[in-house]
Amino acid sequence: MKRILSYLFLLFVVSLPALAQLFVRMEPIKKQFISGEPVQMRLTISNNTGRPIKLQGTDRVSWLDIHLENNDGSVPLPQSRFANFPPLSIPAGKQVSRLINLRHFYDLSRDGSYKAVALVHSPDRRSSYSSSKQLFSIVSGMPIWSQVAMPQGQRPCKYAVLSMTNRQRNHLYIQVRDAETGVPLNATNVGEWLSFFDPVCRVDAHGSLHTLFMATPTIFGYAIVNPNGVRKSLQYYKRISGTLPTLVYFPNGSVRVSGAIQFDPTKPAQQGPKDATVIPD
Repeated sequence: MKRILSYLFLLFVVSLPALAQLFVRMEPIKKQFISGEPVQMRLTISNNTGRPIKLQGTDRVSWLDIHLENNDGSVPLPQSRFANFPPLSIPAGKQVSRLINLRHFYDLSRDGSYKAVALVHSPDRRSSYSSSKQLFSIVSGMPIWSQVAMPQGQRPCKYAVLSMTNRQRNHLYIQVRDAETGVPLNATNVGEWLSFFDPVCRVDAHGSLHTLFMATPTIFGYAIVNPNGVRKSLQYYKRISGTLPTLVYFPNGSVRVSGAIQFDPTKPAQQGPKDATVIPD
């Protein structure tokens, strides 16, 4: 740990005369991530060199290193040997941002707090520029529902429907784990939901999970996630009677929404005549 910090400090000191050339900022898109969802960091590099630059690595060395470690004082996590980032061109006086999913390069299957630092190497490899340290955490979320599924031609998987509060709003997640090891394979956020109505969950004949949840008192979200954890669709329905909508099985093993009509929240509501007393011809 001390050796890594000393290394970063040395690089920082070496690049002090050129601090005005490149400015590196990296920050997570949010502070908490559910186990299995993409851990996205926004990397922004400002070019103050007075000329266009192209950051490009070689077969052995990347122009970007991201150092990641647990916040409990353990050793830094090993970076994947495939973490060779594509070239990045930055015009003079401009800044460029990219989203980087840390799950592509690190094993983040373990819950906990993490610290991340980005280190950018100049094209001539004579200088390096470090971002500030950023903190984020991986959490399990609040479990609501789970079931093991046996999709045809694939390994068994375990679906879990989880809730996490973000900015005082409840978000619903669908997570897929390896049924044997319990390792999270993927997780997706399907939207905000009202927690006083439990989601309705059904696994269809192909092993996909269908989840119906209350988004507003009158509108329900309907998400379908396949055994790989990929969201196939997200639709919205409006209740049409006093009873709550639900999910029903058809004889062929498919699943459908019952007790609601499909609703597109992006379309404006149809308005009646401005003067309610006017009767159309």
